[in-house]
Amino acid sequence: MTRSFPRSLLLPLLGAVCFVGVAAIARPALADDEKPLVPPPPGAGEPVKVPDTTEANRNALSEVNPDSDEGDTHYWAHGKNRWFISTADDIGYVYARPRVSFGYGKPFYKWVGVDLNPQGSNRFIGAYGGLRATIPMLDLRVGARYVYQFTQYYLVPSDNYHRIDFESETLPRSHYTTLEAELTGNLPFWVGSFIGIASGSYMTGVPANVYVYDEVLRVIIKPPYEGRLRGGYSVRLGSEGKISVGVAADVLDMPGRKSGFVFRAGVVASAALSNHIEIIGSFIPPIISPDSIGVPGGDFAQLGVRYRWATGSPPETSTASSPPAPSLPPPVEAVGDTRPGAQ
Repeated sequence: MTRSFPRSLLLPLLGAVCFVGVAAIARPALADDEKPLVPPPPGAGEPVKVPDTTEANRNALSEVNPDSDEGDTHYWAHGKNRWFISTADDIGYVYARPRVSFGYGKPFYKWVGVDLNPQGSNRFIGAYGGLRATIPMLDLRVGARYVYQFTQYYLVPSDNYHRIDFESETLPRSHYTTLEAELTGNLPFWVGSFIGIASGSYMTGVPANVYVYDEVLRVIIKPPYEGRLRGGYSVRLGSEGKISVGVAADVLDMPGRKSGFVFRAGVVASAALSNHIEIIGSFIPPIISPDSIGVPGGDFAQLGVRYRWATGSPPETSTASSPPAPSLPPPVEAVGDTRPGAQ
């Protein structure tokens, strides 16, 4: 017997200009007895105006960006509100996670649309599809995910699991579907931002009376319910704030199990190499857990590269001479999850 889909799973849907002065070089007038015999060319005695490249960038930006969010110099804040196709491709140690989005607004910054996300690693393959809405400090997604595990089998119910139990092949190979809702946010404070994630899942399509290892939250659950809360603080480093280092803690709820929660804590980091390329990583081991299953039990040493692209992207010169305003956080996706199965 398999579990059926619930009717619905819903989570409530919840926001530099910089300047450069103009230099002028004045050429002193020549004395009467030093005047040249040949008249100087027109304008030779006038001050020389140095071009303001920042102003030129801003003017160029305003021509292509009438909807620009004034005061925010993040690259993806610029450009027109538009229909677009975008990709955010994560590639790392033993995993790949391309994501294609179709929507309206400014990709990776403020938009609403649809996500399609095939996934793969040395442990599983899967696919996610759903709706997404993003504003500068909040991101909401609701969708469904299917996972087929190469090396993982359904588990005989138990209060605690050790590695040998976790690797048991007594039951059939595991596969499942989850209905998911996740809200991610960041709040600027001092030299960085508070970060938070709240998510809930309903697992279906599994046999009765088995436990399942979830490849996304990386915990063993008794279907169908599971949830997670993450909180932390991320500091932006460098003159342009392109490096981010922070601490994070997870509480994972497994209501069907006797010891129904896991607590994990560690570090998250990212470094923007350009407007499109970012290095992301995390190390979040379990501190309190009913299970001792090794690396699969936490976000151990996740390290990868993320590449972003979208149709109608703003000119690369738009933010080249304008570092981010210290009071503004990066877009919510820049401080979100680094897990290989996360969105």
